[in-house]
Amino acid sequence: HGETATLTATANTGYTFVNWTEDGTAVSTDMAYIFTVTSDRTLVANFDHNEYIIAATANPIDGGTITGAGTYNHGETATLTATPNLNYQFDNWSIDGNIVSTNNEYSFIVSEDVELVAMFSIIDGISQSDAIMIILYPNPTNSCFTIDGVDTFDYQIINQAGEVLRKCQQTNINTIDISNLVVGIYYIRITNEGKTTTHKIIKL
Repeated sequence: HGETATLTATANTGYTFVNWTEDGTAVSTDMAYIFTVTSDRTLVANFDHNEYIIAATANPIDGGTITGAGTYNHGETATLTATPNLNYQFDNWSIDGNIVSTNNEYSFIVSEDVELVAMFSIIDGISQSDAIMIILYPNPTNSCFTIDGVDTFDYQIINQAGEVLRKCQQTNINTIDISNLVVGIYYIRITNEGKTTTHKIIKL
């Protein structure tokens, strides 16, 4: 009676100390609880699982969809799945620019916040099984190129980051001018009667 008691709560890996309770009532939020002893006491040290945020983005943003991101407890297994959109293929998962997996389904034990990037790329010249067949020339070009094989079509000019730089619907002009674009590699996505194909264009 009258002595000072010091109780110390130490959280294990993956847990955070919450508080001390007695008969369901919180009596302290200090890990080291100091009090003067005047009676028998039964105290409970309460801990919570650490929670971590697993974030994931697609690059380019229209390259595909991602499932599995969210909040996880320490020690849980997170499984993220990347599904490419039409005319894209999955390349890899990366963290801070470092590749961590080339499988579209990536599983790992959660121990910290993680920001993943699912990298996709346009499939050059690969189309749907029922896609339209076209001829594109000249390629490379420093100004214009011509599309043969369709009369009326929609098209998009896309850069290597997956950004749509130009969009045109129901054109019947088969010569397309890209002289205003900087030198580099681009893609043209052509749609006609529900059929789609994507081809690489090199601007000189």
